[in-house]
Amino acid sequence: MKKLLIAVLAAAFVLGSFGIASAKDTGLWTKGMMNVTFQYLTNGDFGSMKQYAEDNDLRKNRFQARQRTRLVLEYVKDENLSATLQFEIDQNWGWGGYPEDGNVLRGSGGRVTSDGTNIMTRHAYIDWIVPDTELMVRMGVQPVALPWALPGGNSVLNADAAAVSLSYKFNDYVAANLFWSRLWDNDNWGTYWGEGTRGKWDAFGLIVPLTFDGIAVTPYAVYSRLGQNIAEGDGILIPYDGSNKNYNGWWLGLSGSLTMFDPFFVNLDVLYGSLSNGGRSTSNHGWFTGLQVGYKFDFVTPSLVAFYSSGNSKNRTDNSRIPVISGDNQWFGPTTFGTDGDFNLGASMAFTNGMNGLWGIGLKLADITFAQDLYHTINFFYYQGTSHKDRAGAFALDINGDPVSWSPVSGVMTTKDRAWEINLQNRYNIYENLIAVLDFAYLKPNFDDDLGGRDNDYMRKGAFKASLAFQYNF
Repeated sequence: MKKLLIAVLAAAFVLGSFGIASAKDTGLWTKGMMNVTFQYLTNGDFGSMKQYAEDNDLRKNRFQARQRTRLVLEYVKDENLSATLQFEIDQNWGWGGYPEDGNVLRGSGGRVTSDGTNIMTRHAYIDWIVPDTELMVRMGVQPVALPWALPGGNSVLNADAAAVSLSYKFNDYVAANLFWSRLWDNDNWGTYWGEGTRGKWDAFGLIVPLTFDGIAVTPYAVYSRLGQNIAEGDGILIPYDGSNKNYNGWWLGLSGSLTMFDPFFVNLDVLYGSLSNGGRSTSNHGWFTGLQVGYKFDFVTPSLVAFYSSGNSKNRTDNSRIPVISGDNQWFGPTTFGTDGDFNLGASMAFTNGMNGLWGIGLKLADITFAQDLYHTINFFYYQGTSHKDRAGAFALDINGDPVSWSPVSGVMTTKDRAWEINLQNRYNIYENLIAVLDFAYLKPNFDDDLGGRDNDYMRKGAFKASLAFQYNF
């Protein structure tokens, strides 16, 4: 099977090389990306408890080299019908998986003599237009992303998932996208583990882009149903009480951009979400808002970015942080260290998704250029938690009700916890399709050790990251 897949990929490269770049011409076309990143990281566990510091992998493994390859195969029948298949291969140099598992795991294949089973199917979908209409249908594993105007992506849902989406453009100003996504189905696993482990997880969404001269506004809504036994979710920030009840979640959002006064621009995101199984102790609801205001000069684009996400209040027994489905493709990322940035260019995310009870304000100086093909971005950001200090011990919980991490940045940052960050990213266009990115970042935390059960045990050392990435887009 593995040899067959390699042969198919090789044949696709050969066939694609004879084509010309036209998505509407009949034929098999290829495109993709290959990225190689070298990263040095110190004190990446600044939020870990001191007693675990000596054993923490982020302290020991300071230098890492990794690569990512994405290959897209698109077969176009005509303007009404096409199929797309995308593969992804992630490799950490020197890593070959866990031998005791009997398999070479995802992200492996980087160790000498290690042929990894790490070719992942990222996308596999059909695009077609309903005959005699302008209704576009996409069916299969595809990118499912909610709108987002701020840097990065929507942290609630921005991932690859099995879905059916319908898109229709009413006129030049109004369009609509309706989707259903099957996020999880435990029926097959239930047969293996027993009848009590079956369950399903679905999401339904409506996105309505409104585009006018100089202004674009996109309201959207999502409803999600988590069947029993799926209640722990995949990245959903809820306490799981083991009750095996069904969960209902819904999100309302608005994303917009103002460009009518170009070169002045404004980006805005507002989002509210709720997830509950009917019990007060197992509900999670919160909100996020963010604003970016900037001006584009010929040699630099300065902008001010501010965001706020709700945190846990003092007297509530539930959580007041916005629930999250999945942001695998990209979380909210105005910086490359404290927030998500861009994984492909060496980002390291310290404060989870930026929506986990956190507010921040920062200055971005983007697209600084003094020489041809060389660009710079500088970020100065300050962060502080929004949860009440009495909720310092309210970590995100796993399926067993245990904290997912001893790190406060993976759980709850309170109003007594803060940090600041500075980034310098340099981008050089070596060739038309080849870029090099050199990124430096420093983040200094200041946690209140005396809160809750912290017992003066948290590391406070600043974290430093330097990464060099080469990315070829073909």
